[in-house]
Amino acid sequence: MAKNKVLAIMGALGTAVALIGFAAAPASAGATAYNTKTQSISYSPKSSMPTSCVTRPGGIYLTEDQYYWTQTFSTFDHIMSVREIHLATGWYDWTDCLYPHSDFTYTEESALFPRSGGKAAFQTNTVGMCGCGTAQVTWGSNLRSVL
Repeated sequence: MAKNKVLAIMGALGTAVALIGFAAAPASAGATAYNTKTQSISYSPKSSMPTSCVTRPGGIYLTEDQYYWTQTFSTFDHIMSVREIHLATGWYDWTDCLYPHSDFTYTEESALFPRSGGKAAFQTNTVGMCGCGTAQVTWGSNLRSVL
């Protein structure tokens, strides 16, 4: 399948996921917390390129609740995935990393590490590139209470 077709399909899928996520979100949902980074990336990544990471300064304090945990990548209609996750009360270290690969893809990994020593949560997605030029993108994840 041609790379342009793959990108078109990914864009359409991102739009569909965005619409589903928007429709499922209750109007009374709480504030959204972000852990994102804006940078110029190559549309022709190579695995020898450095990994890029962003960590929320100071971490984040959460109350026990169900949260929507959304990975974003601005090139593809912003939403790559939405995961509903139950998180316990406490402080978390929150990191997102973008790993370049030589097959015209990046893997975005989001991680929440509870400081209390509980089990870490991870979310991973891969995004394909067209192999042409560079672009300024915003990528990372966000958390919002399901309420």
